[in-house]
Amino acid sequence: MFRRKAEGRLQAWKESGRRIPILLRGLRQTGKTTLAKMFVQSNYPSDRIAFLDFRRNLSLHSLFDGTLEPDVIVSRLAGIFPELRILPGKSILIFDEVQDCSRARASFRYFKEEGKFPVIATGSYLGLAGYNQEPGISVPVGSERYIDMLPLDFEEFLWALGYERLSDEIRKSLFSRKALPEAFHQKAEELYRAYIAVGGMPDSVLGYLDGGLSPSREACLSLMRAYKDDFGRHIGRDGTPGTDRTLLAKTLRIMDSVTHQIAEEKGAFAYSRIEDGARRRSYEDAMVWLEGYRLVYRCHLLKRIALPLFDYEDEETFKVYLADTGLLLSQFEHGLHQDVLVDKGGIYKGPLYENAVATALVANGFPLRYYKRNSGLEIDFVIALGNHAVLLEVKARGGRSKSLSTVLANKEAYGDDSIRAIKLTSAPLSVSQDGETIYMPHYCLPYLKPDMDLFG
Repeated sequence: MFRRKAEGRLQAWKESGRRIPILLRGLRQTGKTTLAKMFVQSNYPSDRIAFLDFRRNLSLHSLFDGTLEPDVIVSRLAGIFPELRILPGKSILIFDEVQDCSRARASFRYFKEEGKFPVIATGSYLGLAGYNQEPGISVPVGSERYIDMLPLDFEEFLWALGYERLSDEIRKSLFSRKALPEAFHQKAEELYRAYIAVGGMPDSVLGYLDGGLSPSREACLSLMRAYKDDFGRHIGRDGTPGTDRTLLAKTLRIMDSVTHQIAEEKGAFAYSRIEDGARRRSYEDAMVWLEGYRLVYRCHLLKRIALPLFDYEDEETFKVYLADTGLLLSQFEHGLHQDVLVDKGGIYKGPLYENAVATALVANGFPLRYYKRNSGLEIDFVIALGNHAVLLEVKARGGRSKSLSTVLANKEAYGDDSIRAIKLTSAPLSVSQDGETIYMPHYCLPYLKPDMDLFG
């Protein structure tokens, strides 16, 4: 349906000739199955594609009873689907919702070893610890490669709207550290606001393209209802699906608190704000479930701004962000989508832009971290870029950045001399005279990669 970056990774996998099964994983409804189908349909004849949906067709589980030898499994498939010609090196298998059939996933080891039949699998619950773990059947370590399917990022959003040329210009602007022409800049700002309002869930983007903000919001509301119906979901060791009612109740409460705490910008997530007397030990399993489901991301506090950043993480203190701004906006009052589109947004504007930055960083492989002192000094995000620890300050418009200026003026007090800064604003791209701060439009951030070094 939409052009996705993951398609390039699938193409590279196919051309490499390697037969390590590929697993598309991520939040429900991010386009995993759609991408898998589109890719194989454009690369293989229809009679060489075996599509196995383990959610809808439970009888397919029996194909993996007994032996997990690929030749036997393929022979069984031929008996069920006589119209298929599953030939070594010329056909492909799709295992959809593979987490529902633990033996199918266990077979990856043998498909890899024999190397005759490539396998693409999809799964929406693979991040949930212990989900459908059959006794004696383990995840095949080293026998699968992952592609994380997230909501569309801003670049993919531009592709969906037909702005490939503008996307290319934004990338060139970032690489050269030179501002876009004013007309391009204004259009990019307008489209970035639309992206924040719509988000990157395929159904929401499709709704926006078909009818504007109203169907986009309805799509996000529908998705959130479906996600909440999933809360507490599990498949036991006996293969029976069910819902842990205690976990369900806690996950609903914690999800409600997450959206409120994002909106109120209270800093570190506080379990005590879920309900009177709430403690981390009582709710951590629900937070872990939401993380594994890929609906929320944790952003950990740093004790010091120095490389390697991992060494200075505080595992106990973190902020929480939602996986998509369209989903987040759907939880607020009606009409806010339009306010964002016309550059309003009121008290929620700052949190929305900060959440958008978090999702962009995750999409490009940056761990989420922030820095804060008891004095009130706070840096929204800190990333490693080349040989530098880079401060990210998020401003929905502009304005002073006292915390950022304080850290840059006293690097040794907060970390080391490698510290540099990016201030995200609505202004065109520019660089400070000393070269240590880049004033970057928000729309450039989704093009930033961990291996880039903008500071030389």
